[in-house]
Amino acid sequence: MTPRGIRDHNDPPDTSGLPAFDAAVGGILAGDNIVWHVACIEDYSAFVLPFVQAALRDRRRLIYFRFARHAPLLPETFPCERHTLNPEEGFEVFIHRIHQVIGEAGFGAYYVFDCLSDLATDWYSDAMLGNFFMLTCPYLYRLETIAYFGLLRRRHSRHATEPVQSTTQLFLDVFRSDGALYVRPVKTQFRYTPTIHLLHVWKDGGAFEVVRSSAVIAAVLSNAGPDWVADDIYGEETLRRAEDMAAHPESVGLVYTEAEREEVWRQLARRFVTRDDAILPLARRYLTLADLLDIRARMVGTGLIGGKTVGMLLARKIAA
Repeated sequence: MTPRGIRDHNDPPDTSGLPAFDAAVGGILAGDNIVWHVACIEDYSAFVLPFVQAALRDRRRLIYFRFARHAPLLPETFPCERHTLNPEEGFEVFIHRIHQVIGEAGFGAYYVFDCLSDLATDWYSDAMLGNFFMLTCPYLYRLETIAYFGLLRRRHSRHATEPVQSTTQLFLDVFRSDGALYVRPVKTQFRYTPTIHLLHVWKDGGAFEVVRSSAVIAAVLSNAGPDWVADDIYGEETLRRAEDMAAHPESVGLVYTEAEREEVWRQLARRFVTRDDAILPLARRYLTLADLLDIRARMVGTGLIGGKTVGMLLARKIAA
């Protein structure tokens, strides 16, 4: 990616709504996708509020994508374009609708996305979350938008965090310690200052100051914990459990409950077979956990296998 120039004449300049933060990261540039890597939704919301207030003040076209289970980032009365989506309808439907809105909005819009972490829950896959971001971020970049995303720390494996970090323009670790918010810019594409990657503290009055005390830095970062989990919570771990259940059916009732087995079957079926409530009961009747694992072993990539394929598989099972 190279810097864009179509909106260089923009007046007023793009902003996070926090002038001191803008200065700390070398400015907000047209096309920036900004990911806030936080411990909780409240820490993400703290940065969303000044951003949307600045967008309203500067008469930007502000679009809010509402899809997560957490409380809305913007109240219903806030003047913006609100698009409510249901990730459980599937990856393809979800991304199509978002890209349709982005395409219709065109150049220079401002975007706020709900926290991305719920997408991994709904799609049962960290990799799918990463795929969504890798497909959406460059589209927003080409249209020289400014977009905010939240991502929860210690909720995802590298299958989610690495694609997001490699694709975005700004990736910002946010920590809270003793009531104060700290920001550590991890990735700052197209900009550099001698202090840009140092830990900053958000002071009263809106100032962002470099933290120079080694004791404070150690305390803040030690409380943060690792950036990712050791295992893929939404993906590989479910597959490992399914493989264990299929290989040791006698474990149901001993190691695993029947309810756990049903939940694993449901997650796998909705992950790559079907999310159609009319088809799922039929699939449950004829497709075993071992069948689902066989299907997954033959797949290339991620997503649903398609309605015709599901129909063929079920027809063969019924006829057998």
